[in-house]
Amino acid sequence: MPCCQIALSTADIARSHWWYRNALGFLPAGTRRHLEGPQWAAVPGLPEASFDVWCLVGRQPFCQIEMFEFMRPNPKQLPGNHRLCDLGYSMFWIHVP
Repeated sequence: MPCCQIALSTADIARSHWWYRNALGFLPAGTRRHLEGPQWAAVPGLPEASFDVWCLVGRQPFCQIEMFEFMRPNPKQLPGNHRLCDLGYSMFWIHVP
């Protein structure tokens, strides 16, 4: 089954963008953008959100990685003992040649 879209929250968007391009062969899709204000806070459903977003595309049709680096609210790391049923994703798959 083809992958369509993966949305990631990252602590370092530039480093993540570099890794997905150079290690996995994803291609740039637009520029890094900073978004904030009420209209953008509605997208992640977080009041007063301030974040950067940067996208990459895969080599199959309609495959996109959308990365977010939040400045506000301040992100929290998942505890080491979090369960798979807790809020958030712990893993995803990507098929590369």
